[in-house]
Amino acid sequence: MQNLYEELNATDPKVRKTVADGESLISKSKDASANHIKQNVELLQQRWKNIQMRAADKKVTRIFVFSIANGLYFNTILYLGFPFYLNMHFVSMNSYVTIKNN
Repeated sequence: MQNLYEELNATDPKVRKTVADGESLISKSKDASANHIKQNVELLQQRWKNIQMRAADKKVTRIFVFSIANGLYFNTILYLGFPFYLNMHFVSMNSYVTIKNN
């Protein structure tokens, strides 16, 4: 997943340059092609923003799921491990008492 964010960060300057080049072409052109270029630049900006928002949402979701999984893991250890610890503690106490009585 980290590679995705690295690719997005590497692609961002390319998208910005393409948008800047498109805006430069729009300012130089006065005919119908300028309108077509403007539509394409706006579409590129919208799609790029959408991609970035989706990636951010996925990152937040991944962090949220990871924190829940961590909590479940530690709760499982607590619920399974603590009774085991108590059982071992009492067994050792009982064996101590048994040895003391002999």
